[in-house]
Amino acid sequence: MLPKGLTEFIQMPHEGVGKQFPINRGWFKASYGEIYVRRTMRRYDSAEYNLPTFDIANINIKEDKRGTHVFTDILEELERLLPQHGFKMIYVESIMEPRLVPFLRSRGYVEVKNADVYSVNMFKMIGEK
Repeated sequence: MLPKGLTEFIQMPHEGVGKQFPINRGWFKASYGEIYVRRTMRRYDSAEYNLPTFDIANINIKEDKRGTHVFTDILEELERLLPQHGFKMIYVESIMEPRLVPFLRSRGYVEVKNADVYSVNMFKMIGEK
């Protein structure tokens, strides 16, 4: 269900805490639409260091594919795959679709405090905590 090339992007090795990744962002296209993601380092709560994070920055689902659980399937695959490759957090930024906030909350995502006032950002810790 993940777009072509996204699994390979996820599997690229991390170069170390606080360092940049060789390729840290990209658009990935599939039959249902496209997704823009980033590999980042983010600090969680009172953690002493930044954690390897997978950002979902933008997702566009084609009109005829909306409501068919595409995003649910993507999240399930990412939540399963990402911890195997060292990611500790999934961060969904700039949520403009109001339906997604309760949906993500029901999946264990938490709103980021003091974030953008025009949209909602949410995250979920994954793998070992």
